[in-house]
Amino acid sequence: MVLWPRRDWHFTVDAEAFIRDYLEPPSGEPLALRQIHRDLALHMAASYKANREQYRRLISAFRTGEILLVVEVAAWVVALIDQG
Repeated sequence: MVLWPRRDWHFTVDAEAFIRDYLEPPSGEPLALRQIHRDLALHMAASYKANREQYRRLISAFRTGEILLVVEVAAWVVALIDQG
């Protein structure tokens, strides 16, 4: 689960959508820089929230794997001690 490639991360703004929506909107007048900053900040916050839950699941899976690895190594050590 941790190593499987993912396509649903949100990191950037689509360049074509940015140009279409902010620089060359249908109204013909580009948005003010202040409005662009505001909208991009909101977009970044939404991306952060979307990634946060997925990241938490990956961390949980990784931690579970770590615990299971420690248990497996301990079981191997006990098995080797019993044979020796």
